[in-house]
Amino acid sequence: MVDEYLSEREQAEQLRGWLRENWIWLVAGVALGLTPLVVRNAIVGAPPLALSSIGPLGLIYGQVADTTPALVHFSPETIRVLRESEGDLGRALPLIWTTYEGDWLRLARNQTARLGAAVSSFEAWDNVNWYYYRPRSPVLRWTLPFEVVLALGIVGLIVAPRARARQAPLWCFLVASLGTLLVTSVIGRYRPPLASVLLVYTGVALAWARQQVLAGRVGPVTLAAAGSVAIVLVSQHTAGALERQQRERATEYVRTAMSLYQRGNHAGALAEAQSGLRAAYRGPEQRVLPYGYAQLAQTMAALQSRNGRTAEAVEELAALARDYPDDADVELLLAAVYRDAGDEERARQHTEAGERLRAH
Repeated sequence: MVDEYLSEREQAEQLRGWLRENWIWLVAGVALGLTPLVVRNAIVGAPPLALSSIGPLGLIYGQVADTTPALVHFSPETIRVLRESEGDLGRALPLIWTTYEGDWLRLARNQTARLGAAVSSFEAWDNVNWYYYRPRSPVLRWTLPFEVVLALGIVGLIVAPRARARQAPLWCFLVASLGTLLVTSVIGRYRPPLASVLLVYTGVALAWARQQVLAGRVGPVTLAAAGSVAIVLVSQHTAGALERQQRERATEYVRTAMSLYQRGNHAGALAEAQSGLRAAYRGPEQRVLPYGYAQLAQTMAALQSRNGRTAEAVEELAALARDYPDDADVELLLAAVYRDAGDEERARQHTEAGERLRAH
C-alpha cells in the first residue's frame, strides 16, 4: 500500500512499479469486462468493440453548426449530414465541418455553450423530466442537485491530500466524462459518470471542512463556502435561456392526466392538465404554446365542458390566448367550447381568428 506521507514523485514511482509487475492482470481485467460486449456484438453482427449503436448520430447532432448545447435536437443540418453520411463516422466528420462554412469562431462558441450546459444546474430531460418528479418524490426531494455536487466536488479537488498518483484514475475518469459531454449534446442521463467522481470529492470537501472546524480554523472553511456559493450561482446561469425555456415539458403531465382519466379520476386529470398549463414556459418570444401543451389544453377544455364548467374553460383558454397570441389551436378550442355552449356567434369569431393564425 502506498504510504500517504510519501512524496508525490515516490507515489508515482511506486504506481509505475506496480503496473510493470501486474500489467497482465490489468489487461485480463479489461478483457474480462469487455467479453460480454464482444460476444453480444458478434451475435448481432456489429463491430466487436462497438460501444453504442448511435455513436455517429450523437456526434452529428451534437456538433453540427445549428445544434443546441443540451437536449436532442434534429436540426436541418443534422438531418442533412445524417442523410449524406448514411451514418458512417468517417464520412460524417468532414460533412459536420461543412456546416460551419469555415467559421472557427462559431465552432468555439458552440463548444463553450456545451461546456456551460455540462456544468450547469439544468437537468436536460430525455426519458423523464427531473423537474416533474423531484417535488413529487420524497427520495428525489432530498437528493443533492447537480450544482451543489459540482461546487463541493471542486472544493474537494482543491483540498484533497497530496496523493495525486492514487487519484490519477479518478482524474482520468473525470476528464473522460466531461469530454464525452463536449462531444455530443448534454442530456441528464449522460452526466451521472461526471457526478459520480464529483461525489467522491464532495465527501472529501465535507470531511476536510469538519477537520478544519474541529481544529478551530474557520477562515478556510468560510472561504470554501463562499466559493461554493459562487460556483452554484454560476452553474444556475450557464445554460441561460435554454434552461428557462426547456425546464418543463408537457409529456409527464399528459401521461399522468391520461392515466388518471382512464382510472375514472376526472377531477385529478383536470387538475393535472391545469397544473401543466400553468408550468408551460411563457416569454415574449414564445408566441404559441410549447410543443405538446395543446393536448393538455384540449384535455382541460373537454373535461370542464363535460362537467358544465364552460365559463371556467372560457376563462382559462382566454388567458392562454393572451399568453400565446399566435396560437391557432387555442382560438379553435375557444370556438369549440362556445359551440358546445350554444353561442354560435362567438364560436364563429374564434374559428375565423384560428383560421387566420393557421394561414400565417
